[in-house]
Amino acid sequence: MSQQKYPHTLKLFDRIDKFGEGLIGIEKEALRMKGDAVSGSSIQEKLGSALCNKYITTDFSEALTEFITPPKSINSDVSQFLEDIHKYYYKLINQETLWPMSMPPNIKDTSSIPIAYYGKSNEAKLKHLYRKGLSNRYGRPMQIISGVHFNYSISEDLWNDLDVKKSTDIPQIKSEFYFTGLRNIKRKNWLLLYLFGSSPIIPKVLVQSRKDNMVEISKDYYLMKNSTSLRMSSYGYVNPSQEKIKISYNSIEEYIRDLRKATRIESQIFSKIPEKINHNLSQINKNMLQIEDEYYSEARPKSDSAQNKRMLDKLKNNGVSYLEIRSLDIDPFSRSGISESTIAFMELFTLYALFGPNQNISDKEDKEIRSNSLRVALEGRNNNLKLSKSGNKVQMKSWGKTILDEMLSFSEIIGLDDSIYKVTLEDSFKKLDSPNETPSYKLIESITQSHNINEEVLNIATMHKESFSGEVNSNEKLLNAEKKQSFKRQATLDSNNQLSFEDFLRLYS
Repeated sequence: MSQQKYPHTLKLFDRIDKFGEGLIGIEKEALRMKGDAVSGSSIQEKLGSALCNKYITTDFSEALTEFITPPKSINSDVSQFLEDIHKYYYKLINQETLWPMSMPPNIKDTSSIPIAYYGKSNEAKLKHLYRKGLSNRYGRPMQIISGVHFNYSISEDLWNDLDVKKSTDIPQIKSEFYFTGLRNIKRKNWLLLYLFGSSPIIPKVLVQSRKDNMVEISKDYYLMKNSTSLRMSSYGYVNPSQEKIKISYNSIEEYIRDLRKATRIESQIFSKIPEKINHNLSQINKNMLQIEDEYYSEARPKSDSAQNKRMLDKLKNNGVSYLEIRSLDIDPFSRSGISESTIAFMELFTLYALFGPNQNISDKEDKEIRSNSLRVALEGRNNNLKLSKSGNKVQMKSWGKTILDEMLSFSEIIGLDDSIYKVTLEDSFKKLDSPNETPSYKLIESITQSHNINEEVLNIATMHKESFSGEVNSNEKLLNAEKKQSFKRQATLDSNNQLSFEDFLRLYS
């Protein structure tokens, strides 16, 4: 690690015995299906408050569930909790299945996708209005593209070992450290898309203009032959209008400055949306971003502060608590959407990035990073694909193997060399040697034998659902208790409105 700003962080290496004690959390989105249609019913009365439940909530739509594990230091515990949430869901909502892919089915009547409702409080109304704004800006189909987020923070014991004169230095030191990781994650994000991308098939509703290399595989779907993750391409959960927004990751101060600016500058495009539609507000504001959450990125700095403030204010006041990596597709071959092996890889990858070179990203490199990720998303399984590295063309496979070799050496240095880490790295080498080993290829092989793509995907969904049947849920009591508490917390919020929503919105903005 570079000593250019915070040499204290070098001392973290004195406690490599603590590197395996970092905290991991998973957020997994999934689209609810009733038969072969997206479920439009609300199920929160069975699962708890969508606004206040820590483990089960909704994302953009009532039909888009989000399962959230608490931070844990052991991979198997994280995986087990995520599986237990699925067991809990299926026990209470037995008549539904969860769509096992990131890309949604082809929905012809997009008005049938219900926007999530959170209650009567001002906080609930704001979340609903923000989602209405997303709908009016980008359309509902894009907003139900699903993914898996990997959250990570290193052990707090490591920070306690640092010799710093003032305790107030710690948040700044943490932020510098985590932003080093963010920059290195961005640089190598393309590797995650190759290894774990599972969205080479796209519904026609998401395609505005078909490219020549898109193949029609049914009346509802296109396939891009060598693609890995169309979700992370210009066809997926990436908004072209945000190409003009430049957000620096070179420091927490620059990151906050640039994102705050984007939430305050009026957009010529979004200003054309009527202020009210059907007598209701259409969006939070007319700015380039309604709020900072609207900025789509492969990774984010997050604060775990309990303050009732915007994320940018939390970051400014408290610094970075953990990283959220957002570029993982749902794994259709894992019943909970992400395997324990992938969790192990992501833990090692994130640590490798955090302890990598502390170098800023120039405007030129930023374009290179974007280009590499897009190329792998669209044509990653092309055997001869070349990427740009420091301005030079390099073979993607060769560069990927270099990264994996470095991760292997790093894992041995820090003691994360148990069998699960070795196996996940071995599997990754195999994927680089043969594109046929990638989940994107395997998905194509498994579901394109039939012209009824929906039926094939729903068969996978049903198989996953049935695999949970009869299994013991070790976290059922905890999930039940959280459901009850979440209703109480929402009732308190709903009864505590002292400001009008208009005044609340003004103060928030």
